[in-house]
Amino acid sequence: PPREAFADVEVLRQQPPEALIGRAVLYLIAAMARQAAFTDPHRFCMVVMDEIYWLTSSAEGSALVHEILHDGRKHYAGAALGAHDREELGASAGLISYRAVTRTTDKAQAKRALAYLGLDPESEDLVRLVTMDLSPAGQAGRAGEMLLRDPRMQVGRVRVYV
Repeated sequence: PPREAFADVEVLRQQPPEALIGRAVLYLIAAMARQAAFTDPHRFCMVVMDEIYWLTSSAEGSALVHEILHDGRKHYAGAALGAHDREELGASAGLISYRAVTRTTDKAQAKRALAYLGLDPESEDLVRLVTMDLSPAGQAGRAGEMLLRDPRMQVGRVRVYV
């Protein structure tokens, strides 16, 4: 169910049981991943979560993501989060030291992404880079291009090969 459903009891009552059960199962899987990652402090473990908005759309899920990001270092664990927008990462987005931005055709989203990297969101050249020049559509040989920011605030253009 959407986040708004939890703010209104009547809307929540109208949600199908599958939606509520699905949300609980999603949280349970993420909590189990956190437990596995935090169990052995001598082994680095990365919790990888894509489409993170499904988890951060709930208060419980947001708290879990915050815990992983906040306490991961002392447990020798980290998190890799995938989202379409910085806002989907939740209040803990500032704790993410490595940040990657891939192509989007939406200029407003591209500007928010550039700001999240610490770059000038009003730079037309950078907006064009994110909206048109990273992994151009129809050019399979250019797939995987992105901008990456490291903990030292250095930003570079990289390409991921699978």
